[in-house]
Amino acid sequence: MSFKRILVFFILYAFQLLCFAQNLNITNAGDPSVAYMNVWQAAELGKAFKARYVNSGLVLDDPIVNNYIEALGKKLIAHSPAPKDPIHFFIVNSPELNAFTGPGGYVGVNTGLIGFVKNEDELAAVMSHETGHVVEGHLARMLALEKETEKPTIAAALASIAIGVFNPAAGALGLTASVAGFQQHILTYTRDDEKEADRVGISILYKSGFNPMGMPEVFQALQQNSELYPATPSFLQNHPSDSYRIADSLNRAVLFPKRQYHVDPEFYLIQARIKAETSDNLPTLAAEFNQQQYSKLSYIKTVGLYGYALVEISLQNYATAQTALNQLLQLEPKQFLFGLAQAELDQAQRNYQKAFTDLENLYKTHPKSYPIAYDFAIAAYQNSNYKMAISILEDLEFEHPNNVVIYYYLAQSEADDGNTQAALMTEAKLQMQLGGGIDAKDLLMRALRTPGKNPYARIQIEAMLKMV
Repeated sequence: MSFKRILVFFILYAFQLLCFAQNLNITNAGDPSVAYMNVWQAAELGKAFKARYVNSGLVLDDPIVNNYIEALGKKLIAHSPAPKDPIHFFIVNSPELNAFTGPGGYVGVNTGLIGFVKNEDELAAVMSHETGHVVEGHLARMLALEKETEKPTIAAALASIAIGVFNPAAGALGLTASVAGFQQHILTYTRDDEKEADRVGISILYKSGFNPMGMPEVFQALQQNSELYPATPSFLQNHPSDSYRIADSLNRAVLFPKRQYHVDPEFYLIQARIKAETSDNLPTLAAEFNQQQYSKLSYIKTVGLYGYALVEISLQNYATAQTALNQLLQLEPKQFLFGLAQAELDQAQRNYQKAFTDLENLYKTHPKSYPIAYDFAIAAYQNSNYKMAISILEDLEFEHPNNVVIYYYLAQSEADDGNTQAALMTEAKLQMQLGGGIDAKDLLMRALRTPGKNPYARIQIEAMLKMV
């Protein structure tokens, strides 16, 4: 499909959304399949929605954090009323205390929110709540309400997102006009939607093994933060809350059978990592982590050492970072996150061979770990072992077909390995993920004219051209 055909499709689709707001009756608002778009359209629009964040540099690029949030999301989805519904969690690098649901089941979780919650139960509560919005089709329901208001603002915003991805010139106002407005102003869920998402979400939370008290507790914490800092954008701005809703979630939580809940230290390690990557005051954060090392609770001490090591790496205080990592590796030699942190320190000091060796050992013991495989592939590339990097990245591409960073490094490895045709094809896949239809087609046409090592390349390129 050519760029013009794609653009025409989305312009017509935008027009359809505007018209549907006037003409379509919905018999089951909880089922998005009966609303304005079919599954394919919702999926494509969802990809466009996320692509706006990726193109704007707002999606956090960290395989460790992404792997954690994806695993947590899968656990929650498996216990939802619709476990086969496509739901995709991604992390937005924003200090705002928010999470939001876009089209196609794409759910963004802000780094600010992950850093704010006090435990994994609270984070899982917010993610379960957003899962409730998806499985109950609340976005489709809001589109239906536009029929009554005759103000199709959501449809227009979705169309703006789609057109802006496929034609950046047409989306000159970009993120501010479409995605940000969609997130902060348009998706103001009704109180009935919120209650339904709470009801569904708290059930998901409990069935997934988390403490249902996490939901009223995080709502209460967000409410208090909103009162202290009323000018700060937060989850409550587009998720209306009141004391009744908090009380209702509390009443539901206490009805679940009592049981013991396990505290997973990995959440706190991930939280520390996010703080280290996003803080605008690293010296102060280093002092906070350093203080945690004196805690009587072993997991808090461990988190303090880990966070301190990461901050010191960023501040280029490599000797103190190494001291902290030595303590961590002595305390928990089998915790692969500490081994990855050691490799980060080696790479920061340009000791690529040591990083490669350490990661190779980790890869042998954890061959199915995405962050280890990813970091090992990068280490192989840094050591000019392009064929090994390509082999690992191709496996990761198969397992994570929507990860643009994998495509980027795979293309670099193929180009440096002398396989220009393969690099062009991979770059085309990258552009297709980012919505660059014109660039993808141009890259594929160049690939057709370029000799390569794959005898089936022409067939693959022609098939890809039909998809563009």
